[in-house]
Parts: sequence; structure tokens; C-alpha cells
Amino acid sequence: MADMSKRYFLQGLARSLGRALAIYQKEYSKVEQEAEKASFFDSYENSYPLTLAEDDLLLDAAERAGIEIEGRDKLEISRELFEKQGL
Repeated sequence: MADMSKRYFLQGLARSLGRALAIYQKEYSKVEQEAEKASFFDSYENSYPLTLAEDDLLLDAAERAGIEIEGRDKLEISRELFEKQGL
């Protein structure tokens, strides 16, 4: 007769490895998204669509969000607006 404890052990191990892999993939995806967000404002080229938006639109949106705009460049304002929106 076969030793069933080995079979149950291997089944449990396979299930645990499967769960661990699923958690790893989910967390890796989150980290990847955060890195992508962080690099969006590294340069004007990365944030091209947002920083080249019509000045009036960007500044109006920043003022509505309560962001100080005096003496700041568009990249800083865009970054803060982006963070405030929780994107």
C-alpha cells in the first residue's frame, strides 16, 4: 500500500506554491505600476501629454485642486495634480 502522507504532503506543497506564485505576480504587478507612475515625471519627454497641455487648462485644474501655482514650472504642477488625483 502506498504511503498517503507523502501524497498529501506533495499536494499541499503544490497548492502552497501555487498560492505563493499568485501573490508574487499580483504584488509584482503593483510594484511595476508604481515604478511606471514614478518615472512618468522624470522628464518632460515622459510626461509630454500632460505638461504640454494648454496652460490655462492645467493651471485652472491645479487651482481647483488647491495647488499653489505661483513660481512653479508646469512639470511640478502636473506632478502634484497627478498625485492629488490619486492616479
